[in-house]
Amino acid sequence: MKSIYVLRHGQTNWNLECRRRGRMDIELNETGIEQAGIMKEKLADISFDICYSSPLKRAAETAEIICDDKIPIIYDGLLVERCFGKTEGTVQDNLPHVGEFVFGKKYDDNIEPWEDVLARAKKFLEKIKNVDAKNILVVSHGVFLKALHFVIIGYDENTDFLSWHLENCEIKKYTI
Repeated sequence: MKSIYVLRHGQTNWNLECRRRGRMDIELNETGIEQAGIMKEKLADISFDICYSSPLKRAAETAEIICDDKIPIIYDGLLVERCFGKTEGTVQDNLPHVGEFVFGKKYDDNIEPWEDVLARAKKFLEKIKNVDAKNILVVSHGVFLKALHFVIIGYDENTDFLSWHLENCEIKKYTI
């Protein structure tokens, strides 16, 4: 048995502005840095063997603050956020909802299909199942971690994917 702790990155200015982040490489703001520091203290009693992080700055910075050079961090491209295509950087309130989690939905703006995000999450989960580690920290992004959550617990075409959400620097533990 191994424990997987999934953590959404700390806050960015674009979170505050309700801008679609996607693959844009946004840094943490002061609050996000503070959130990561607080999470580091909360997790101090857990002996992580390894950390996997998205290479995007907001996740990488969060992982680096928490791990503090005490455990290895592996930056894995599978953990990047869902691509929101041409809508990245735009204010969400003015656009159609691209957070839809609908099978077979095609978007005109080069938005990554939900099935592709789920496939990346499944591939990542299979990869870490084979890692010799008891406690694994995974630092990533809201939509990717939503996909990972449902890959772990199971889903079908009737699943309400909007029923699960992580706030900035919120963590969830799974045992597999």
